[in-house]
Amino acid sequence: MSTESREDSEILQELKRVHTDREYFAITLIADERGQVVVTTQTHWVGWADEKRLTERRSPSLVRPKAMIRYWETKRQDYVVVSTEPAWLLFQLAGGHALVEEGMAKRFLAETFKRLETSPSVKIRDDLPFMALSLLPSSFSKRAPTPKLRMQVLKRDQYRCRICGRCPDNHVDVELHVHHVRPWGKGG
Repeated sequence: MSTESREDSEILQELKRVHTDREYFAITLIADERGQVVVTTQTHWVGWADEKRLTERRSPSLVRPKAMIRYWETKRQDYVVVSTEPAWLLFQLAGGHALVEEGMAKRFLAETFKRLETSPSVKIRDDLPFMALSLLPSSFSKRAPTPKLRMQVLKRDQYRCRICGRCPDNHVDVELHVHHVRPWGKGG
């Protein structure tokens, strides 16, 4: 085996080696729909961000490395272990999932480690139950439905009132409105 091949092999082994004497954060680097890099991490609840309890404050959590690796492997997701600066640079170039050693994560991801405000009512995927408000689409905070959503709701209800069942085709006094099932002020 050549010296170069041996070095490459050692680097690849280091990218999968979990040091039992260190703590790790699970970090994911992805690109959003605009092509901007998004850093996500496992978090835990630290309190409410508003009086109505619509927005939570969350903080990054240390993870159990073996459990996180088992989860990623079950989902057939690739990952790396970042314990050195060269590994950090490779992770930044490639993206994806990583177990990042605590000191390195705090050093290189200081902005990410500020408390996050999230919305528990926005469930993007089953494995992502919280979404940072800064990552949500701008349409999230709008109260009125989009014209497309309004038409979908009207078609779903067969152009009838959900309360009385009447429709404008048969009753000239009926005017249909599209409302939130739960009022906006109560988290709808």
